This record gives sequence, structure tokens and C-alpha cells, in this order.
Amino acid sequence: MRDNVESAFVDINVLVYAAYQDSPHHGASRALIEEAQRGELQRCLAPQVLMEFYAVVTNPRRVSQPRPPQEAVGAMNAEVESPGFLLFPVPADLIAQGIGLIQRSPVAGAAVYARQLAATMLGHGVRRIYTSNTWDFQQIPEIEALTP
Repeated sequence: MRDNVESAFVDINVLVYAAYQDSPHHGASRALIEEAQRGELQRCLAPQVLMEFYAVVTNPRRVSQPRPPQEAVGAMNAEVESPGFLLFPVPADLIAQGIGLIQRSPVAGAAVYARQLAATMLGHGVRRIYTSNTWDFQQIPEIEALTP
């Protein structure tokens, strides 16, 4: 991570909104991505977020204009290669950390993925995430969840 530059995880929804101009959140999400490209923010991602991005943008039930697999992979590669980007590996203690978070503040269903992402963040010492789903992180006091 770079000195004197804020480091923050970016959630799947921010990446999707930035990719779709018809989203009402496109402008704010795109501005956050551009902030990182200018070196004003260190964008941190987990492999989980990139895979979720692919799952969403190729799914006609989730987006207005699904992308073909090759285009989605191209967008993922562009994300990884862009300035201001840092891909964190899965921490060795991800399962233990994730189970601990679930035990502390139980969730059901797909909400478990936010716990997994929080475990990855905590494993790498990053405490801030930009997301449209701030409520997913409200029960985790170590995490500051902000909307772009």
C-alpha cells in the first residue's frame, strides 16, 4: 500500500455501477474509480469481488445489458491492470476469521459473502470499504462502510 494514500476495499456493486452508465449510481462509482486512477486512493479488491463482478455482468437477470464472457473477462483484466489497484490474496485464516464474524453477528443466506469480504479486509489490515450495501457491514465495528 502506498504512503499517505487512503486504502479502501471496493465492493462488487461499485464496480458494476461504474460499468453501467444507466445506473443511477454510475457517476459516483465512476468518480471513485477515477480517483484511484489518479493516485488519490488505493483501491483494494479481493478475488471474490472480481468473480462476483463476472457473475453479475454476465447474468441477464441482474443487469440491463449482460456482457458476453469475453467482454466481462476483458473488464476484469482492465480492472486488475489499472492504476491505483491492489488485489489482495485470500488470507490463510479466512475461514477462521469469517466464522468468528458470523458467530459475533449471525447472518443468513448470501449475507455471508459480506462476512467473507470483511474477513479478507481484516486479514490485510484494511478497515474501510466503499459499497452501496453499507448495512452489510454495520454489525462489524472494525469496518467503516461508505457509499461512493
